[in-house]
Amino acid sequence: MIIRITALICQLWFSPIVLSQLQAQPLPWISFDSLEHVMHIEARPVMVFIRTDWCKICALQEETTFKDSSVIRALANDYYCLQLDAAEKATISFLGRDYSYQPSGISDGVHELAELLASNQGHLVYPTTTFLSEKFEIVYTHRGFLKSEELKAILEE
Repeated sequence: MIIRITALICQLWFSPIVLSQLQAQPLPWISFDSLEHVMHIEARPVMVFIRTDWCKICALQEETTFKDSSVIRALANDYYCLQLDAAEKATISFLGRDYSYQPSGISDGVHELAELLASNQGHLVYPTTTFLSEKFEIVYTHRGFLKSEELKAILEE
């Protein structure tokens, strides 16, 4: 009887700690370098969040939508998630091609891969969330802020 009571007390004591740790788990972002490798292990659709460091709306989406536990569960279970800084200076290899930063002024420019995945008739909007199929075909692109509910609705389709 004492063992059962002790077990119940431990369970009640530790369950809020475990639940808070589960809810605090971040979205598992991967890099473009590892994408082809994980796709060989298990093919999944891909979500690419195209952002910049200076974009306050991008930061808001990161701090709200991508911290929502139901969004994290849905994405982590069914998608590979990547972030792409549109001002990234490093060359990124993707699908057998190298993409690089293209300066457009003294301190401005955009990464070619961001242009490929986010541009609409030559215009870029930050943030942009692009979904790719398992064959890396663009399936859907959302330009602008995505609330948790909107993202969940997209994922259900």
